[in-house]
Amino acid sequence: MIQEKILPEQKLKTPRGSEFTLEDVTENHLILIVGSKRNTIYLDLGCIEELVEEFNSQPEDYEMKIGAVHDKPSPGSLDEIAQKYTSGVSAASYLAGILEYIDVFRIIRSRPHRITIKWRIEIVEDEETLKYPFECELEDGNITKLDFYQKNYDY
Repeated sequence: MIQEKILPEQKLKTPRGSEFTLEDVTENHLILIVGSKRNTIYLDLGCIEELVEEFNSQPEDYEMKIGAVHDKPSPGSLDEIAQKYTSGVSAASYLAGILEYIDVFRIIRSRPHRITIKWRIEIVEDEETLKYPFECELEDGNITKLDFYQKNYDY
């Protein structure tokens, strides 16, 4: 679960290098402290579930524009997904930093900034094939399970 991947009061960075604090992870939200005024952003964990669905429906080399703007987000961008879960607050840069921190996504820092899945594996289980290194389960609209699979390399 994502709660096990993140330590409270974790200092992280946006794709442009701005520091923010991932204050806590609750059952339903990521709580972020951002900016010099230490504003609080509550990011509903449903955004990660939607992001998982989006990447599961795309080709392997898919890149998503981060598109963090303090206005109407770019269609198909990470900010478009994030703003649905923050009551319109632009949080894509922070979400990108969190996704990179939990080691599932990679930030492409050339302009425009984008995210892509960091690595992919195929797990065959009960004749179902998972193409991505995570699995998400919902119950009553809440994330109840978010597992990350890791590929082992022989050196």
